[in-house]
Amino acid sequence: MASIALCGIVRNEIRSVVEWLAHYKALGFTDFVIYDNESTDGTGEVLQALDDAGEILRLDWPHTVGARPQRLAYEHMRVHSTVDWIGYFDADEFLLLRQDASIADFLARFGDDVTAVAINWVVFNSGGQERYRAAPVMERFTESLRRHDPHNRSMKSIGRRERLSGTGIHRVEVAEGRYVSPSGWDAEFSNGQIMRSIDTEVAVLHHYMVKSLEEFQEKRNRGHANSQDAERKRTKLDSRFAEANAPGRANTDMLAWSGRMRVEALRLRAILLAAGLSYPVWPFVEDTG
Repeated sequence: MASIALCGIVRNEIRSVVEWLAHYKALGFTDFVIYDNESTDGTGEVLQALDDAGEILRLDWPHTVGARPQRLAYEHMRVHSTVDWIGYFDADEFLLLRQDASIADFLARFGDDVTAVAINWVVFNSGGQERYRAAPVMERFTESLRRHDPHNRSMKSIGRRERLSGTGIHRVEVAEGRYVSPSGWDAEFSNGQIMRSIDTEVAVLHHYMVKSLEEFQEKRNRGHANSQDAERKRTKLDSRFAEANAPGRANTDMLAWSGRMRVEALRLRAILLAAGLSYPVWPFVEDTG
């Protein structure tokens, strides 16, 4: 069986990190390599407890590793890992498989000539929510930007590690083989990370870019793992907020995976409680209002 890894870098994601990991476990990812970028809100302790339990590998990854910690983390994973496939996804990105029961089934669609798959974003707005509520992200936010919104042309990648020659934040570098969309047609890019055509029929990456206003402000204040220039990143986020929070359409597609995610989240919660960890966030508590 192929080994399929989730690679991500996080900082202060205590409100969603358990759900994020649980979702990818429900999808059937076999390996989890999470780079902790100087978390101070309990995220590091959660990751370490799950590392101690054999659920993930946590690597301490401070800004002192270099000017762009996220890029360096991704490249570190490519060079030092031994897994077959690597999916590079952030903690606010949740993969939705529309036609397959697992990530293994999804990847089985592609022949040996395929090296990497580019998966489009579907960006979600705040839905008018101003405050954090202790409930799963995928259940709280059910309004996405319209299909052909320019934000949805961005993408992230999953690729065969041995045939990658480099990594970027969105797009990997393919040494040999094809770079395709989830439907199997050759992916065409403009400006590096932008796909010329949007393909969401087989798989899509739900990007909860905004969440609630409170959570967006926290995101803005904590800076970014791919930049040493926090103020520059904040300015960029401010300029994109109105666009990413534009009125959209109802989108409840991810709720089909909510039950499976919850099973995994409760299992991880039990591990964390046994380690003496508890926080006023889901899944430790739940606001059903």
